[in-house]
Amino acid sequence: MKNGIFKLIFILLIVPSCSHDCDKDVCSFDFKNNSLSTLSIYFSNSYPDTGLFKTLGDLGCSLIKPNSNCECPSRGSWKDHINQLCKGGKLTLFVFSKDTINKYTWESVKANYNVLIRYELSIEDFQNRNWKVEYPYDSTKGKLSVWPK
Repeated sequence: MKNGIFKLIFILLIVPSCSHDCDKDVCSFDFKNNSLSTLSIYFSNSYPDTGLFKTLGDLGCSLIKPNSNCECPSRGSWKDHINQLCKGGKLTLFVFSKDTINKYTWESVKANYNVLIRYELSIEDFQNRNWKVEYPYDSTKGKLSVWPK
């Protein structure tokens, strides 16, 4: 038994880790809030289904204060995440006003689709913007798929 435990510990220490090397790939992107409102952003892998999720969970950067940045990390590479998990090769990013989230029930937000903006972002979209997304949307920095247009 002792010999088996020693071998297991040795294997775990010697065998290279399977975790993703974030130094070689993008493991976070920046979201810049250029507005005067506090925002909440949430992600979805379900594109082209752009419906809101059943419950409001911890799916993004919770609160982004006016004129500030939020670093949005992934458990690994965002490229891998989008390629492997996002339907249609796009990550959907929903932006809400903090006031909307605090004032209304999630059922009401869903029913009225109280989204300030919805981004549908491919790897190419992220790369073209140097892995930075801004609100409000600025089309002079490159075209993106957004709603409302």
